[in-house]
Amino acid sequence: MNIGENIKRYRKMRGLTQNDIALVMKVTCQAISKWETGDCMPDITRLPLLAKALGVSVDELLSDLDDTKT
Repeated sequence: MNIGENIKRYRKMRGLTQNDIALVMKVTCQAISKWETGDCMPDITRLPLLAKALGVSVDELLSDLDDTKT
């Protein structure tokens, strides 16, 4: 999974809309959509706020959940 997929996954797990996250992040819903689809990435300085809004750590947000390497 990439960061966009993680954003979408955690957002849906928490029952949040793109608008909910957009309000917290002070960006547009379109920005959230672009992050989730991988069209663009959130600024690295905003990752702590995004992670907090999603109720996860930055590490969880950035983790590759499909990585099966040990």
